[in-house]
Amino acid sequence: MYYFGTTGDIPDIILLDIEMPQMDGWDFLSELFRIEEHFHKEATIYIASSSIAIEDKMKAKNYPCVKDFLSKPMNLEKLTAIAVAE
Repeated sequence: MYYFGTTGDIPDIILLDIEMPQMDGWDFLSELFRIEEHFHKEATIYIASSSIAIEDKMKAKNYPCVKDFLSKPMNLEKLTAIAVAE
């Protein structure tokens, strides 16, 4: 996060897992939202999860940069389609 906030560089696409150690996906989104004014562009975020709860889908609506949810495991076709679309 520090790197993103100081350089203004952010990836075009972020695949974000909700369940991560130290900083979970929601903490990441909150921090990203807080420092987004420093970016030169907006990233498109896909949340990847092995179980997608309806509560998570509702919570994600607070973050316009979240484009969609992906079920894990993901396959090459799905990842290629995302890369081509962006």
